[in-house]
Amino acid sequence: MNAAAERLKQLRELMKREKTDMFFIPSSDDHDSEYVAPHDQVREFFSGFTGSAGTLIVTQTEAGLWTDGRYHVQAEKELEGSGIRLYKVGLKDVPSPSEYIKKNLGAGRTLAVNGFVITKKTERMLSEICEDCGASLCLDIDPAHGIWKDRPARPAEPAWRLEECYAGESTAAKLNRLRERMKEEEATAVVIGELESAAWLLNLRGSDITHVPVAMCFVLVTLEDATLFIAPEAVDEKLQADLAQDGIKTAPYEAVYTCFSRFREEDIIWMDSESVNARLYDSALHYAHVYDDTLPIPLWKAVKNETEVANIKKAHIEDAVAMITFLREIKEEFVDGSMTERDVEDRLLKLRSARPGYIDLSFDTISAYGPNAAMMHYSTSETSNATLHAKGFLLVDSGGHYKTGTTDITRTIALGPLTEEERRMYTLTLKGHFQLASAVFREGMTGYGLDILARGPLWEQGVDYLCGTGHGVGYVLSVHEGPNAFRWRLREDADDIVALKPGMITTDEPGVYEEGRYGIRLENELLCVPAMDTVYGRMLKFEPVTYVPFDRDAIDVSLLMPDDIQRIDDYHAFVYHTMKDHLGEKERIWLEQVTRPLVNGE
Repeated sequence: MNAAAERLKQLRELMKREKTDMFFIPSSDDHDSEYVAPHDQVREFFSGFTGSAGTLIVTQTEAGLWTDGRYHVQAEKELEGSGIRLYKVGLKDVPSPSEYIKKNLGAGRTLAVNGFVITKKTERMLSEICEDCGASLCLDIDPAHGIWKDRPARPAEPAWRLEECYAGESTAAKLNRLRERMKEEEATAVVIGELESAAWLLNLRGSDITHVPVAMCFVLVTLEDATLFIAPEAVDEKLQADLAQDGIKTAPYEAVYTCFSRFREEDIIWMDSESVNARLYDSALHYAHVYDDTLPIPLWKAVKNETEVANIKKAHIEDAVAMITFLREIKEEFVDGSMTERDVEDRLLKLRSARPGYIDLSFDTISAYGPNAAMMHYSTSETSNATLHAKGFLLVDSGGHYKTGTTDITRTIALGPLTEEERRMYTLTLKGHFQLASAVFREGMTGYGLDILARGPLWEQGVDYLCGTGHGVGYVLSVHEGPNAFRWRLREDADDIVALKPGMITTDEPGVYEEGRYGIRLENELLCVPAMDTVYGRMLKFEPVTYVPFDRDAIDVSLLMPDDIQRIDDYHAFVYHTMKDHLGEKERIWLEQVTRPLVNGE
């Protein structure tokens, strides 16, 4: 029997014993993290689907897995033989998880979910559905308990501080900022459950989640003190003393759930139901009033300060040295059949890890040749590790964490002759990329308003990609950071409509994904900066902080207007002048050739 099918059988036996009729299993952990540690990969354990985003719903007779367009092709392959039906989020007539529950739960039945791994907002949504159905909601069952025999322990790797010369603002200053806002909101305390927000506030980093430099923790801040709830083994004497200098005490990780007994009924604890898990939220409600509102930290974190911006540009120069070296090698030295997708991953890791300040990859490198690139978040395996040939496209999506910042870049590379369709789609994708990158817009504009600039050239051909155009990027934190993003439609499960602000960094990565044939993605990071002040208000624009050329061998100039050509030429000239003094002679000469003007370039 398929491993996932066997595990679902055991889960259904557990459901019978617990008298539950439906189980809701998200992809998150106690902190609503996008990427989770092995300990928290419960949805993957039961489904076999390894993507980062997905929701599994199990009844006694059927099971469904919901995931977005990044993973549709991958999920189809990984769910084979499991008996789990794939629901492709974003496609026409596909019910949402909430619609499925409403239709299939029924009066008198029970929906179960682990209350530690859903936010209070999600718990409210599920409670409303259950109430409408005449059903009940159970938050007390961990579906993996007793079934996942060799479940990894919760991680507790050593944590460390990011020095102020990199962070650009001291922990003391950040705590003062937060306490001033607490006074404005008349809050007695603030509870921070999101790992990236806790890391930013305390200038704390770790390695508890692969490629996400965070430590598993919660933070409680009052007007007088602050407490970091973290595994004791993650904090050595030096870090303990360092935290104490900033007035931060430490307590065991699990103690956060019993910490609220110090408060009185009239105290006001500020928590965000969109990021705090349901069990923690309810624990606070037993002792005090909870003020439920968005915390300011995600927005503060998204707007990089001057030190962070300067450092980020340094990180991208180091990263570009690695990428340009790799591109020159594969364009000039590649021999048909001489490399596999994993060879590409290994070569890029070697090049990146040799750069000054390198810490880690910012995510597992996506090295996808030919049809494999149609899977947006493809990962190689023993059976899928394709050999590269001197034709078609190689898509490489990669990045690194450096002490000076986090990078994320995708280049699609022509390894040899392309079809007319491949060249056309590459060119239209590049056209859309630069239409967005070149935008000038009024302050107050959101990423939703600008997304059409990137999709427009593809929409005109009846083509689209089933994901957002871009996401925010953290500073030595998660490579996917909100609240800024480029998307074309609102998400029913998220309140992330925020105006773009100077200092925000957002990726620009349109693409084309033709299942079984090819995939194209072209990604730079864009820094939002002021453009001009006018009688109508301040105008903003973008500055690229990625310094790597696009593949001119894949461009069909006949499909471009003069403005398109000028934008590409201007970017390539910018790349050359930024990078020429940081490269060896071979790479400098190659870069000079590939960044020459598209038309009449010598």
